[in-house]
Amino acid sequence: MVQGFSQEPGTRGPVAHCHPAGLRRVRRAGLLIAVGGFLFGYDTGVVSGALLYLRQDFGLGSLQQGTVVSVTLIGAMVGALVSGRIADRLGRRTTLGLEGVVFGIGTVLASTAGGYVELVVARVVLGLAVGAASATVPVYLAEISPPEVRGRVLSTNQLLITVGIVTSYLVDLAFAGGGNWRAMFAVGLLPALTLIVAALWLLPESPHWLIRHGHTERGRRLIASVSGEERADELLARAQRDTDGTPPDGRDDTNGTNGTDGAEDADTGRAGRAGGGPGGSDGARAAEEPDAGAGGGSGDGGEHERRGGEDDRPEDDRPEHDRPEHDRPEDGDDGRGDGHDWPRHPAHPDGNGRTGRTGWRMLLEPEVRPALVVGLTLAAVQQLGGINTIIYYAPTIIERTGLDASNSIFYSVFIGLINLVMTVVAMKLIDRVGRRPLLLWSLGGMLVTLALLGLSFVAGLNSELTLLCMVVYIAAYAGGLGPIFWVLVGEVFPPRARALGSSSATTTNWLANFVVGLVFLPLANAIGEGGTFWIFGGVCLVGLLFVARFVPETRNREFDEVDAALHARFGRRPHIPSQSR
Repeated sequence: MVQGFSQEPGTRGPVAHCHPAGLRRVRRAGLLIAVGGFLFGYDTGVVSGALLYLRQDFGLGSLQQGTVVSVTLIGAMVGALVSGRIADRLGRRTTLGLEGVVFGIGTVLASTAGGYVELVVARVVLGLAVGAASATVPVYLAEISPPEVRGRVLSTNQLLITVGIVTSYLVDLAFAGGGNWRAMFAVGLLPALTLIVAALWLLPESPHWLIRHGHTERGRRLIASVSGEERADELLARAQRDTDGTPPDGRDDTNGTNGTDGAEDADTGRAGRAGGGPGGSDGARAAEEPDAGAGGGSGDGGEHERRGGEDDRPEDDRPEHDRPEHDRPEDGDDGRGDGHDWPRHPAHPDGNGRTGRTGWRMLLEPEVRPALVVGLTLAAVQQLGGINTIIYYAPTIIERTGLDASNSIFYSVFIGLINLVMTVVAMKLIDRVGRRPLLLWSLGGMLVTLALLGLSFVAGLNSELTLLCMVVYIAAYAGGLGPIFWVLVGEVFPPRARALGSSSATTTNWLANFVVGLVFLPLANAIGEGGTFWIFGGVCLVGLLFVARFVPETRNREFDEVDAALHARFGRRPHIPSQSR
């Protein structure tokens, strides 16, 4: 489902300028990584049909039903919160494999539960895996993607989430005749095993993670397998620069020494900047652009060829290399005493590799804070806008319109198919139309349909109109906010904060999801479904205003361009590593 990578000049990233065999590897890796998204969708959706039958077997009241649904989200919050550190320490591939193991354990526990307590424990375990996967998969996909198709590659995650939801509805329908809710859960063991096998034998590690942790030769081989040998050295040098050049643990798996190869690479880069290496001074200037792709971009050794003619962006909104000479940071001594034009990473404002904050505290740094605000706000709006009330409770909601349980499951399958179709449409448009227009259209459509959906319940309109409102609402969500939130999580955070930023946004997403899942049925019983959907509509209105004011366009932009636009919308100048004394 992932479309081919653009071969335009100016393509950047460790997988830029892919040859055909490399494209096939990237497509296969993207789909296998997104199996984590499939499991996310399946274990989110399967409970909707199973709930209609297990509530009878276990004699569950409305609060207990809400607990069975929402307790998964407690586990998801914990899984999302810890997965960033685990992925940074163990690697993206190993972390994804461990998540597959946890998925398998939770599935076995759910399908063999002997009572309410055992079922709750199983759902917590599944939640750990769902939350961890939801944070890991976007980061992994972002680090294997060039900017021109990054939206489509990252949208593969949302596509597989919707495929998982639809599959769960179809499985629910298949076992609805006998009310076999245990089999509904058990089917999820198959994709869990697939994820484990993929992580063990099929997936490559993220080149960004490999280079950052000193495995430069492995990273180089991986880049060469996609981009070819002649591009590998150039892309590796840039990727090393964007991950601070020196591995945080000081090792390199090529020779077991502490930083030797890093020093040699630094010397090579110094020679290039002096004019004797590839690209000359233009190559040095191009190399100073921050990362915007898979663990670092490619150094094209010149200006952006894809930007023909004059650049009409405001000067303050342009990356450093596109500004007039007088507005660029001053070249010269950086404190090393060699007089060369050494760039400084945003994480190292003093140029000597020290950071003011580490771990979670880096998210509060001024240059990261706008991305954090955007990530957390969109995470909350995506869930507080009510989407998972439809996903979790679609059969229950439709049942309240007068249809029986079997018919309600059938209609929920139809709703899931609409979700899938519109996600595919969003994948086709996201790198053509852009993120902002789709987000604005999506939130506007959700606002209108939630208002109408609430009216249909308040006025007691027929079940067909209610179903129509639900379908249009799902279409609006899936065509914009659904996939674009996960895309932006992989785009707005600086590379060094990407895993932790994704974890924080995903944790917020699951916290909001938990609140909605827990209170929906009690709230609907207290004030009615109509009033509840109007509250969700109010959230969508807030989200619409926030996106219009604060969320920049990220389509086809390198990270420095995204960062400049983001800071401009928050009324701040972007943080630019200063070279001046």
